[in-house]
Amino acid sequence: MKSCPSHRFSIITEFRSHVVRLLLHREASQVIADIYDLYANATERAILLRNLYGREAALLPLPAKGEDATKDGRGSLPAILQGATEEQRRRLLASLKENLELMSVFNPLRCSAY
Repeated sequence: MKSCPSHRFSIITEFRSHVVRLLLHREASQVIADIYDLYANATERAILLRNLYGREAALLPLPAKGEDATKDGRGSLPAILQGATEEQRRRLLASLKENLELMSVFNPLRCSAY
């Protein structure tokens, strides 16, 4: 991530469907946290966070490599919820709650820091 920023976007998109599982792993959670905190830009952070919202949010189109996901707010949870139906909102929020509870059970020290 640090040595080759030109490949960072493609590496982060490879993590796309595995973020929650990686956050539950002792060593991998630190790698994902470092990527998010130290190296990722706003668009890449939005891609990593989208995994916490569940599989339904993962089906939404990703921002392009050079596109700023925060400029129009498309990468944020409120923007995703705004474009969803009531049933989709309920499922997205239930998935988010389930993932956060799962992470707090398996890794309580990491979650308490936030």
